[in-house]
Amino acid sequence: MFFKRNSMSDKMIGRNPRCYSTPNLVHITTHGSSSSSTAGLTSSDETTGSAEVIRNITELPPVDAFSTSAVLHYCKRKILVPYQRFLSLLGWRSQIATEDAHVCTLFCVRMHVLVVVLFTLLGYVLQYAACFRRDVVDGYKLFTVETADGIVDDRLVCKGTVLGLYAIPDLLHLASYCYTYYLLRVCESEQLQILMERVFLQAFYSRSNFITQPKLVSTLRIFLGLSLGWIALSTAIQVLHVAAEYPFFTWMQPSSSDAEVVLIVLLVLTTTWNDVIHVTIIMSYSIQCQLLNSFIRGLCERVREKSICLQEAVKEINESSKILKHLNDEFTIAVSLMMLHSGVMATSGFICTFTSGSFATRDTLTLATDLLSLVTWGLIFAFPLVQAARLSAACHCIQKLGLFLLTRPFGYQEISQMQLDSFLLYTSSLDMQAKLFRVPVKPAFLFSVLALSAFVFLLFARMELISFGF
Repeated sequence: MFFKRNSMSDKMIGRNPRCYSTPNLVHITTHGSSSSSTAGLTSSDETTGSAEVIRNITELPPVDAFSTSAVLHYCKRKILVPYQRFLSLLGWRSQIATEDAHVCTLFCVRMHVLVVVLFTLLGYVLQYAACFRRDVVDGYKLFTVETADGIVDDRLVCKGTVLGLYAIPDLLHLASYCYTYYLLRVCESEQLQILMERVFLQAFYSRSNFITQPKLVSTLRIFLGLSLGWIALSTAIQVLHVAAEYPFFTWMQPSSSDAEVVLIVLLVLTTTWNDVIHVTIIMSYSIQCQLLNSFIRGLCERVREKSICLQEAVKEINESSKILKHLNDEFTIAVSLMMLHSGVMATSGFICTFTSGSFATRDTLTLATDLLSLVTWGLIFAFPLVQAARLSAACHCIQKLGLFLLTRPFGYQEISQMQLDSFLLYTSSLDMQAKLFRVPVKPAFLFSVLALSAFVFLLFARMELISFGF
């Protein structure tokens, strides 16, 4: 998919090879004179040597990569292929070329997407039927019903309103999934793949150890580990929720205990599946921020060490600006919807846990489930904010790059003062900032929000509007 045109690689590495320093390549030499060594080679040695070279090109650490194609192959094998398979599992990508596919194949592809959507919708229905709240363990209340015969009957019903507790959060979740499907499946956006390849190629041409391909792979694996950790924690919270408050299906009324157990298992599975969608959208945005952050900081480092000329640096900055604009205008819509969903869950969980006056009366299992749920939703909400703030800080480094070259022009003595002034004017006029909810996110903004939240928290605790049970 990513290597249809050879011009793709040329575009990513630049069209002027003189602007790049030659990386340290591994040279294969033989001892003795060239003529005698050539004459002494046998066909067996040639075969063994060729196999060794091929193995090195595909398996050597990327620091010793031989060519651009080897770097792209490494990136595709290590990162892109597993990522594409995971997106196809969620229905956002198709591993089959639909242009020349058979009718049965196309039918299976469409049915896979339909099954994913139906499984997601089933999770919404089961959560409402079992009054399974995702913020706190407090979903039921007794409702007294008096029949026409004068019989009084107490029934368990869901607390709160259906619209506020179930319908609106589920609609936000579904809208985010559908928009991501439109962006990745219908529009076939490949910004993440292109950005990943550009970052790997930049690490190939960099002289310093600021950004290397093993570091990139390790960083992406850390993000994968965080995703799996969040999903495992969410599943554990659901199991604890079931143990603390056994689900009672208010209007489904299973006919037997076995059917009830099946519904509970389906409830946990579908809710975990919805959390997988939630975490995938959040982490996809965070990974793009991390890659673009690494690319921009690596570009600044290359300009400082003069392994790239100013003309090519301007081209790379323009490409970074385009990727950032796509990230702010397109992908942040789905992320903002998910952040709104997780922010509401975290806020309502905090209010129900600390302001209901029942903090000290709850049992240990219920309290632990509520606190874990609060921490999980809070982390999912805060993580993309932190990544966006770090990206904005990296963009600010580009804006200061021209001034750095003017004050410390080491290595740029042959560049005219007019070119340096033009580069300074260009970088200082850039407007590159990460945005969420169409609002620029800066580190100073996050610290201000954190300080204000701490102030409100301490004020409410002093006024005894928040109860800790002691």
